[in-house]
Amino acid sequence: MLVSDSRKLIFVHIRKTGGSTVDRLLRAHVEDLRGLRARHQFAIRGKKRSEEWDEYFKFAFVGNPWARLVSWHAI
Repeated sequence: MLVSDSRKLIFVHIRKTGGSTVDRLLRAHVEDLRGLRARHQFAIRGKKRSEEWDEYFKFAFVGNPWARLVSWHAI
């Protein structure tokens, strides 16, 4: 997950969806971008952080589940 406080922006990187390209572009153009690993945070810390981020723009890219199923089946 990448966070920019100055631009109030959060990007959640989901594997196999082009996220590495978005990551590189954001890092090249957003000065205060920082990586944040939030997998194992305590619930209370996560809740506090989510309240701080209510006004942030959050985005991610997801893959087509049907295309993934067809790809998996073709193996």
